[in-house]
Amino acid sequence: MKYLTQKNIVIGAAIWLAAALACNHMSPVVLSSVPAAASSAPAGTGYKTVTFAFLASYPVSNDKQYVYSLERRKERKWPDLYFKIPPGITALNGSNVEITGYMMPIEDPIKGQLHKFVLFRNPITCCFGCANMLNEYMTVTLNGGGMVNYTPDMPVSVRGRLSVGAIFEQGYLMSIYQLTADSVSQTPGAAWK
Repeated sequence: MKYLTQKNIVIGAAIWLAAALACNHMSPVVLSSVPAAASSAPAGTGYKTVTFAFLASYPVSNDKQYVYSLERRKERKWPDLYFKIPPGITALNGSNVEITGYMMPIEDPIKGQLHKFVLFRNPITCCFGCANMLNEYMTVTLNGGGMVNYTPDMPVSVRGRLSVGAIFEQGYLMSIYQLTADSVSQTPGAAWK
């Protein structure tokens, strides 16, 4: 029995170490085969296809984000970000875009449906998963009073108007990307890369 306990500890430590190394040394996960830059959608759709690989193509830090938010909260002012959003991304502000990601509720579902949610680049899984950075998620609000079925652990494609800019709540930096969604649909065949 003692051997099994030690063996389980060793296996658990090996899994934790492998996950930590993967988070720190592997290239970022990309959800689709679309190039890392924004590309035009097929003619007639009116939505530009954008990837999180493109939106997250510059460095940000969750640790810095937290410290920055605390400092700004004490000062009661939030003039600038601690990083620069590249011009190619700020140019998307106000554009109609389509993006694929993973849904996470930010409100209690009503009969399995949501009006608001967060769209993440990577699925939020177990404690060994890598945290999504500030430029790897966006807040999504359905247009008008629309509702959508909560779809956990499966990629969804969201179409709508993108806003690029910092949103603070009670002094904390909450998001830099927001989307007012016209439609949300499951994305069969979306694969990890």
